[in-house]
Amino acid sequence: MIGAGSAAASLALSLGKRIGVLNLTEETPEVIKRILGNHLVAEAKPRNVKSTLDLLTNWGREAAKEALTMLLRKGIDVIVLGCTGYSTIGFAKVAEEISGIRVVDPVVAAGAVAFTVIRRREAFQR
Repeated sequence: MIGAGSAAASLALSLGKRIGVLNLTEETPEVIKRILGNHLVAEAKPRNVKSTLDLLTNWGREAAKEALTMLLRKGIDVIVLGCTGYSTIGFAKVAEEISGIRVVDPVVAAGAVAFTVIRRREAFQR
């Protein structure tokens, strides 16, 4: 099984050393913490956001941007979106435009890992 969190954390480690996680409503998922280890230098979540649906509102997106700004103050070089809800609203692109650093979307990361696994299986079956 390929998890979005483990895929995102693993990809983030290939992109940088000081990683920040933008969560949604809770703390950073344990699998992400375990994989990042001491490379996890900052965590943030948007104030008053209770669910992915809140990200669909103007105030929810603004709260996510504010949380992103807090992460950037910690000197990170990669951002992991700690919830697949950010994928729903296309927040990775927004975060990259604001931050100027790499942003790992967990859904895209999981897809990339799945694609790689499938391609390798096909290569071995030839």
